[in-house]
Amino acid sequence: MLAPHLTLVVWLAQGVAPVSLSAETYVDRVLARSASVEAARHATSAADAQVDAARLRKVPKLDLYARGVALSETDEAVLGRLVAAPPGTPDGVIAASTPLVNVPITLGGSPSTAWSLGARLGVPLSDYALRFPQIERAAQSGLEAAVANEARGRADRRLEAALEYAAFTDARARVQVAREAQTLLQAHARDAEVRERLGVGTAADRAAIAAALASAEVDHLRAEQGVTFMTERLRVALGDPPGARFDPTATPDPAPVVDARALALDPATVEKRPELRALSARLQAESAVRDVSEARSWPRLDAFAEATWARPGDRTFPPSDDPKGAWQAGLMLSYTLNEGLEGGAEERSAAARIEQTRAERRAVEEALQLQRTRAVQEVVEADATYAARQRAVEASAESLRVRVALAQAGSATTTERLEAETALTQGRVALVEASTARQVARARLRHAAGDDSERP
Repeated sequence: MLAPHLTLVVWLAQGVAPVSLSAETYVDRVLARSASVEAARHATSAADAQVDAARLRKVPKLDLYARGVALSETDEAVLGRLVAAPPGTPDGVIAASTPLVNVPITLGGSPSTAWSLGARLGVPLSDYALRFPQIERAAQSGLEAAVANEARGRADRRLEAALEYAAFTDARARVQVAREAQTLLQAHARDAEVRERLGVGTAADRAAIAAALASAEVDHLRAEQGVTFMTERLRVALGDPPGARFDPTATPDPAPVVDARALALDPATVEKRPELRALSARLQAESAVRDVSEARSWPRLDAFAEATWARPGDRTFPPSDDPKGAWQAGLMLSYTLNEGLEGGAEERSAAARIEQTRAERRAVEEALQLQRTRAVQEVVEADATYAARQRAVEASAESLRVRVALAQAGSATTTERLEAETALTQGRVALVEASTARQVARARLRHAAGDDSERP
């Protein structure tokens, strides 16, 4: 009874107070509950089970069986008669005085019920050389591909989460800039009203400030809507209750990528990507499947052994009510024409899939090389843009300070001051965009380098 009340309290608390959330915490929580990552993990478990199944194929097939049947009655049959000499009669020609006995040969009726217990062991000798190793190799390659796909899913979701958090912080920063710009214009509007009453300002100045303030209010509203949307996006990704709010923690200034160009020229960077590992494993699996198909063109050699305990006995004549044991063992060589024809067609199909996978791997490798190069260029460009935006904001802030001082001294117009304020606001918005672009560029570079362990 206490658990629902505690849950309600937590929900209400989250709806009132924002939860502190860092980029690292957000990414970890998203990965912990991501449906796509969970699906990839289960696919890996299934592939691991396929490896176990391939290894169990090597165990000889042992069948245990029990059978019981009811039989219709059969009459006793007389097969013929024999003439028998008394015991002790010497071998050879029988003397004329030797008495002879007329003995009938009869076949008794079969029992009314029959049963048998037995065990049958089969060992596919040829499969140990031609099929089982290839089947296990295909399963092992499938497991490697599943592991690589799981790593790819985690890397993709990690990148998505990093971009989501960057968009959230970007929206929050835009709200802050819009709010400060609106506050500045509100103070400017009050000042304009005072100046107009004192006769040192005009109605045109007040109207221009009012128009700028209306535009700033619209910008603030749009920024707030952006924060609302991104907050909901994060809430859904985290699985938090409705009404949850988040307060991003301070993100340290990204360090410059000094070895960006060296990273772009390093071929090992592309080889680390899970996409290529998955395709390489798939290529090995297709090769193993081709070898299995080729094995269908060869004859099969099987060893078998069987032991039974039955009534009537399988090797007892004539049948009797007494149970008897029997056994048999041997080798069997067989060849099915259809198996050879189907195996040839499957082999050609597997060879075509191998070439298809090789072509796909080349295409993906080229795309990853371009992606890596583009990611490095984005980092270099984002750093340069951010530095330029910082200088622009500093210059705009100094320009506004001068314009305010001149306006107070009566040497600058209201229009000039509004232009300086607008330029500063635009510069701060551009700086927010540049800061977000740096975070995004670094996240994409880590993703392109195949570094899933790196924190956003």
